[in-house]
Formats: sequence, structure tokens, C-alpha cells
Amino acid sequence: MKSSLSVSSSTGEYEILIGKGLVNTLPTDSVVLVDPNITKFLPQELEHVIEVPGNEESKTLLGCEKVILNMRENGVRRGHAVTAIGGGAIQDVATLSTSLYMRGVDWNYVPTTLMSMADSCIGGKSSINAGGIKNLVGNFHPPRKILIDPIFIETLPPEAITSGLSEAVKICFARGPEAFSQYLASPASISPGNNEETALLIHHVLSSKKWFVEIDEFDKNERQLLNFGHSFGHAWEAACGFSVQHGIAVSVGMLAALNHPRSANTEAMLKLKSYCQQIVQPVLPQIQLATESTDWDVFRAALGSDKKNSSDQLRLILPNSNSELEIVEIPLLPEQLILATTAIQLALKEISND
Repeated sequence: MKSSLSVSSSTGEYEILIGKGLVNTLPTDSVVLVDPNITKFLPQELEHVIEVPGNEESKTLLGCEKVILNMRENGVRRGHAVTAIGGGAIQDVATLSTSLYMRGVDWNYVPTTLMSMADSCIGGKSSINAGGIKNLVGNFHPPRKILIDPIFIETLPPEAITSGLSEAVKICFARGPEAFSQYLASPASISPGNNEETALLIHHVLSSKKWFVEIDEFDKNERQLLNFGHSFGHAWEAACGFSVQHGIAVSVGMLAALNHPRSANTEAMLKLKSYCQQIVQPVLPQIQLATESTDWDVFRAALGSDKKNSSDQLRLILPNSNSELEIVEIPLLPEQLILATTAIQLALKEISND
């Protein structure tokens, strides 16, 4: 069974196809940017394969320059389309590189992680590291087509599954009660795999994100609600030396947000809390090790300097009494950073005691 949906953007519509075997439909003359770990899944007839390690080192301006020069060596010209195959790092590199090469060429995307399938594949954003600062540089350049083949889920370790589910539930919770309830009702929300239930769940999550992307393509208003859990999560990543995957930090970040004194206590939030605590259990040892190495001074400094803040306001995405997410501005004072620290410390303690 295959399904599809389309997303509107300022550069035109792009199509998403979801179903088994789609990776085998790539034209043999495609120029492919691929994570080396994924090469064995590609059709053997492909003539132009550029390997790009799916790591933070590739997600740099130097890494993008290497890709641009490799595209030139492989004969990419205006009017051509490059295909990127891999997770979020490959997507970031492909987005920026194709937008700059010859002032912009089209690209297609085959996401291979659950997070990229259910979240980052749509929206067209790139985030590139520069000067040792994570995600400092970026732009918007959506792919022309996205092919989601759930076969790649079979290759993923537990931390990648947890990461993908974290971002997926965040999207559906942000979209509203109906989307959130439908998400929780799917068996794939606990055990995703190479099956129809997972394909249907991915379709549901992307349909939910599609609303945010289309109504606020450039991330100025409603789409900012998808940063739920990210202020806490990003700060904790920095404080523990990036020893956990981003999606795991997002789950912890959502739990911290739910513990914040400005968050209401509703049935929907209790369900979200229970779900997040459940999906992080397979990676509990990594979370505990990261907690032990966390520098809480670094956490407070990172949270206070988060790019979403204003000069004097801490800007957090928190749920209100209607279980709706909203942007809450709090004076950027030491006591508020201490409150936020207490909220995430409690979340980490609750996870370990679950």
C-alpha cells in the first residue's frame, strides 16, 4: 500500500510518497548524496553516488563545500535534480548545498531515520554548524519530491526510534487533541517497523506538520510551537556534552516543560508525560550517563542564551489549561533559570524512577 500527500511552499508544491520499495524506483542516472551506512540499500545500477557521512562534521560550511565540488565533478547542471538519502544531517547538507550550487538546483529526498521520515523531511529548513556553534547557519530550500520507504526503520537502533517518536508525538500534540489522540491510538506509536501501521502513522504525523509548514513556512508564528521541548532539550544537550541524540533530549525537554510552574495540569498533558516516559525507557542507560555528566551551570547559560529568547525575556513553549501550546515570555532572570533547571532535574528523576 502506498500513500501520498503534497505540501505547498513559496517555490511550489512538493510531493511526498510513502510505501515499501520506493528506494528502488530511483533513475539509474541520478546523482545521489548518501550516508555510507545506507549505500548497501541502494540499487546497484546507480551511476553517480557521492558518500556524505551523516554526522556533525559534514554539517559544516566546509562539508557543504565538499559536496558542492563533488556535484560539479559528477556533472550536475542547472535543470538537474540531486537525490539525498540519509537522516537529518544529510538532509541539512543537501538543503544548503543544492540551494547554493549554481544559484540553486532541485533535489529529492529519501529519509532513512524515523525522525527524518516523520518530521524533518518537510518544511525545507537547513541547519548547519559554523565556528563550533551548532545550527548557526541555515536557509529554506524544500525538496521537489520525498520518497519515504519504511524498510530503513529495520536498521535503526533504539535511540533512533526514541528520537523519531519524540518528534512525532510533539507534532501531533502541537496540532491539537484530535491529532494527538489519533497518534496515541496507533500501535506504531510504541513499536514502529517496516509495516503498514507505521506507514499510516507517518502519513498522519506529516499531515499534522503540513498544517504548520503551509500556514507559516518561514517559522515566524504558528510553526514556532513545534519548538516545544527544544529550549530545554538544546540546553541539556550542551550541558551533557551532546552525549544523547537530539530527539531523546526533546523528550526530556517536553517532560521538563510539563514540569514548569507555568504549565497547566490537564489530562492530555498527563497522557503526554506518560508516553514520553515510556518511549525513553529503552535508552535509560544513556540518559542516566548523560545526567551524571551534566554541568548545570552550562545548562542555565545555554538556556539563557537560546536563540528563541529576546534580550530580556526567556521564551518557552508551554501548554496552557486548554492543553494548547503557547509561547510564554518570562523575565530572563537567574531565579527563572533556576526554576527551569529544577523542572528538568525533576523530569530526569521521574524517568529513572518510572
